Order: sequence, then structure tokens, then C-alpha cells
Amino acid sequence: MTKADNFFQSGEAELAEIPEGYVPDHWEYYSHPITRWISRYIFDPPEKEYEKALTFLDVERQKIELRRKEKEVNRLMKERGDGPWYFYETPSTSLIDYDPKSTPDN
Repeated sequence: MTKADNFFQSGEAELAEIPEGYVPDHWEYYSHPITRWISRYIFDPPEKEYEKALTFLDVERQKIELRRKEKEVNRLMKERGDGPWYFYETPSTSLIDYDPKSTPDN
């Protein structure tokens, strides 16, 4: 009997001795066949869920660090009198020429 045939057997799972060196897959911990199928084919494995959670925590940690650095930069700019030198004043709308042109390129 193959592993696939064993998977589709109906009925409750039975406790049996685990062969030495065998590591069960994550869906094999469930006793009901439908729950096993859902765990195997629909949900992500627990290892993947764990990695996704760690990635989320790392991104949030980076955001916190970036906000802290931005706050420190703003404090130092205010303390030293450094302004936002990269901002330019917006030109006045009175500088726009609305007269009709003799040619489209003029």
C-alpha cells in the first residue's frame, strides 16, 4: 500500500510506532481525513506561517527605526536652524501667459 492509498483511507487515524528517523508531515498530525486534506492542500504549512510572521515583525521593526531616525533628523534640523533646502517656492500664476498664440509653438 502506498502513502497516497493510506492517505485516502476512511476512518479515524490509529496510533502506531513511528519508524526511527521518520519526520511526519504537518498534515499527518490531524486524525480526520478531511482535515488532513484541508491542511495539506489549502492552508500553508506552519513553517511558512512562522516565516511570514517573522517577516511582518521585521518590516514593522524597520518602520519604527525609520520613524525614530526621521524624528531625530527633524529635531537636529530645528536645533541647528537647517531648513528644508530642497523645497522651492511655487511660481505665481501671474507669470502664466494666457494670450492666444499665432502658432502653436510660440
